[in-house]
Amino acid sequence: MAYLDDLAFEGVSHAVLLRSPHAHARIERTDVSAARASVGVPAVLTAQDVTADGLSPLALPVEANTRTGQPFSLLPQPLFGDDVVRFVGEPAPLIIAETHAQALDAAERVEVDYAPAQAVVTPDEAWSPRRRRSPMPSSARWRRSASPISMAPRHRPECGRRCAGEFG
Repeated sequence: MAYLDDLAFEGVSHAVLLRSPHAHARIERTDVSAARASVGVPAVLTAQDVTADGLSPLALPVEANTRTGQPFSLLPQPLFGDDVVRFVGEPAPLIIAETHAQALDAAERVEVDYAPAQAVVTPDEAWSPRRRRSPMPSSARWRRSASPISMAPRHRPECGRRCAGEFG
């Protein structure tokens, strides 16, 4: 049996997604300049790039429970942590490189300064009226579109290769 990672494809870029190590934290500073200058790295995408490209946060394709009709009360899910991260593993910068090793090396050069905050860990805490709700980051403005997949980002790596997220 062959696994996908065992196969080699010509002209395919590799991506590494940095993820938050904190359950809740404010992002005070993100510096991707060293990663962008790394060998074999045509692009490093941040929350600011996503916002500049006009991409919207992830949204459910339905607005209510299809069986009960009860509306969902969910906030839009940002594509990348911007001002705040809200769970361990929330996506941060995405590094695209010619090889997986180059992407991993560049990811180590990204600097993110977090100010950890108290995380909500129980449903009772989450519903508590005393719990102050943190505002959604600037990149998390919910915009519904007819077809989110049809939105083509303006940011394209100049690498002459097929990059992650490119279809067709």
